[in-house]
Amino acid sequence: MDDKYIFELKLRLQTEFNRSGLVDKAEDIFPLFFAYPSTLRLTKMGMVYFKAAYTPHTFELDIASLRSAHVITLANQMSFPYYISPTFSHLILFSEYDSTAITLVGGVPRFLEIHTK
Repeated sequence: MDDKYIFELKLRLQTEFNRSGLVDKAEDIFPLFFAYPSTLRLTKMGMVYFKAAYTPHTFELDIASLRSAHVITLANQMSFPYYISPTFSHLILFSEYDSTAITLVGGVPRFLEIHTK
């Protein structure tokens, strides 16, 4: 994902959350994301906020076969914020587009297999 796209998406989400009243005008949504600026991965607090605003799509993850390359693949392929549980057992998507893409290829393992370099 392009850094400029990610930054602009985060700013649009900030505006949307401010308008909807989910966050105060002075409150920044950037702490809802992991510290690495080029990712749309949410922190646990971010997941709570996004669950209040969007429909979550939950997928099971197989921790035994999950590698760090897969986490990087998700960071590169997701077009909207997502959450990985601390135990790496669940992936929660807040984008129907991302959810449909994973479902169409046969689930998360197949999606990661196709997109991991």
